[in-house]
Amino acid sequence: MPNTHVKWRVALFPGFLAGVLFQVVQYLYIHYQIVLSSYNAIYGSFAALPMFMIWLNISWIICLIGAQISYANQSVDEYAFNKDSQNLTRCDHDSLCILLLSRIAHRFSEGMPPYTIHTLASETKLPHSLVQGLLYELAASGLLSETNDDSGTRQFYQPSQDIHRITINNIIHRLDNQGNGRISHSWAQENINWDKIRQLRASLSAIDGETTIADL
Repeated sequence: MPNTHVKWRVALFPGFLAGVLFQVVQYLYIHYQIVLSSYNAIYGSFAALPMFMIWLNISWIICLIGAQISYANQSVDEYAFNKDSQNLTRCDHDSLCILLLSRIAHRFSEGMPPYTIHTLASETKLPHSLVQGLLYELAASGLLSETNDDSGTRQFYQPSQDIHRITINNIIHRLDNQGNGRISHSWAQENINWDKIRQLRASLSAIDGETTIADL
């Protein structure tokens, strides 16, 4: 099961539904187990293991269905954009990273409690999974720092450096160079145009370097 915060209001009906279905299946399992065992002392006992496996499988299916309904109740507002968010353009991806980073920077400058994934997704009306992926990417690129609460169940995000020094150009540069920059393939080492192409791509990121996330 994924480790996430679930509101009790959205889990109340799915939990009740899953509990009722579980009790019905358990009653049918016990009933037919007694019926089958009364047929024959030898062959009736052979049905105990298959019946138990079937009951166990159906019980887990009910549990997963309840969890899926709970997720649907909590994330119903995200479904409209969730499909489109899986096919973002590079421009939209970078723009959303700048948007999230500017929200986090403004809250930090105002001395307010830091954002969590859930609160930031709720405020921006973006899918939880999309915000989670972008925040992890920004943290991996060194633009954000991630901290946990005392219980270790929630993550908070704050700027990892002075917000007046994080420029738009710096954000694009960090996102472009995230990961392993060493290309070990022979085609990259032997191609004389490789360095020239990389320099050309880097020059395209040289936009207004004076604008910082504090100015947005």
